[in-house]
Amino acid sequence: MTSTSRIKNFTKDFKPPKEKDVIVYIAGDWDILHAGHVRILRQAKKQGDFLVVGIYGDETVNELKGLNMPL
Repeated sequence: MTSTSRIKNFTKDFKPPKEKDVIVYIAGDWDILHAGHVRILRQAKKQGDFLVVGIYGDETVNELKGLNMPL
């Protein structure tokens, strides 16, 4: 997993996933982070052992939400 080396830079206690671990991926624009985002992230984490969160780029958010987004 090439992202493993990047992920471990964000935590001192990082342990790479084992072969049988469930990795959950969720993506969004998270602009502006609010209680609903936190709730869905917590629900996603409950689905597996590792949660990987993707962030849409500005161009993608522009296409999905309009030219004045993201904030």
